[in-house]
Amino acid sequence: MDICERELRKAIATIPEGIYGPEDDWIDDDGIDLGKSYRISASLEVKAGELVFKLDSDEQARGPINLQPCISQNFIQCCIMSLFIPDLPVNDGLSRAIHVTYPPEGSLLHPRYPAPCNMYVRASQVISGVVMRCLARAVPARVPAPASGAGGSLSSAGRNPDTGKWYSQYEIFTGGNGARPFEDGPAAMDDLVNNVMNGPVEALESEFPMQVEAYELIADSGGAGTFRGGLGTRRVWRILSQEATVNLRSDRFKHASPGLFGAKPAKPSRAMLNPGTGGERALTSKVAGLRLKRDDIIVWELAGGGGYGEPNKRDPKRVALDVRRGYVSREAARDVYQVVLHDDCSVNEDATIALRGDA
Repeated sequence: MDICERELRKAIATIPEGIYGPEDDWIDDDGIDLGKSYRISASLEVKAGELVFKLDSDEQARGPINLQPCISQNFIQCCIMSLFIPDLPVNDGLSRAIHVTYPPEGSLLHPRYPAPCNMYVRASQVISGVVMRCLARAVPARVPAPASGAGGSLSSAGRNPDTGKWYSQYEIFTGGNGARPFEDGPAAMDDLVNNVMNGPVEALESEFPMQVEAYELIADSGGAGTFRGGLGTRRVWRILSQEATVNLRSDRFKHASPGLFGAKPAKPSRAMLNPGTGGERALTSKVAGLRLKRDDIIVWELAGGGGYGEPNKRDPKRVALDVRRGYVSREAARDVYQVVLHDDCSVNEDATIALRGDA
C-alpha cells in the first residue's frame, strides 16, 4: 500500500495544480419517469499531490439507477490506476491520495435507503465518463474520449416450441469505445464492459427460439474527430416462440457520449419494435415485461464512442479508408470531415484543401 501511494503521488506531482471541470452528463431516464433525465457532474482539484473529486447529481430516482458512494469511489480509483500506475496492484494505498466528496443524501449519487440500485451500471458508466473528461483536461495526451456508455442487456423468456420447456435468455452488449489521443477508438468494445464474451450467433440460435437477422457495425455511429470514436453495433432478433417476455437495460438514447477537444459526439442508441410494419414503434432505453409474439422483431442499435480532436483535421486518407470499409458514409466524409472523394473513394486533394480552407 505504501508503494502504491508513493508511486501515485509521484504521478500526481506531474499534473499542474488547479481545478478541472465541472463536466456534466445525463442518464436518459430511470425507466419510470420517462420524461426526466438525470444529471451527473464531476470536477477535479489537483492540490498538494492529491486528487480531490467533487461529485454532484440530481435527486435520487424512483427507478433503479441510483449509485452507492462506495461504487462510484471504486470506479474513480480504477480510472486513476489505469492512467497512472497500471502495473501496480489494487489496494487501499490508492485511497490515500484520492478523495471524493458527494452530494447530500437523497441524491442519485448518495441515495437514501431504500432507493433502488439494481441498474447502477448506468450511473457507473456516466460517472466514469465525466471523471475521465476532467482528467482529460488535466493530462490531455493520456486520456481517451468517453466510451459509448450504452452497454447493457437484453433478456427474454418464454416456452421453447421445439422442447416445450421454458427458457431464459440473457445477453450483454456494448457500444463503441472512445477515441484515443493517438488512435481511433475500438469498435464494439466498451471500456467498462470488458469481461463479457461475444457469443456466436449460431450458439444463440441453437439454444433459444430466436433468429438473429443482423449483427453489424453502424456507419457514422462513432463520434467524428481527428481520431474517430469506435463504432456501435446493431442487432436484430426475430422471436420464434409463440410468446416471449423481453426486458431491455440500456441508455444513451437521448444523450450520446460527447467528444473531446472539438470532436463530435457519438450517434445515440435506439431500439425499435417491428420496423417497417404497421406495428412499428420506438422503444425506450429501459423496458420491463414487454410481451411479444412469434415473428415480432426487435432492433437494438448501440451508440458509438466519442471522438477526439476536430474532425476537419483528420488525415483525409484515413477518412477515405473509413468510407471504403463502410465505417463512415460519403455524406459524413464531406459534411463532417470536409473530405472530398472521387468515385473510387480516393481523396480529391485539391477539392479537399479548398473545402477545408484554413482548418
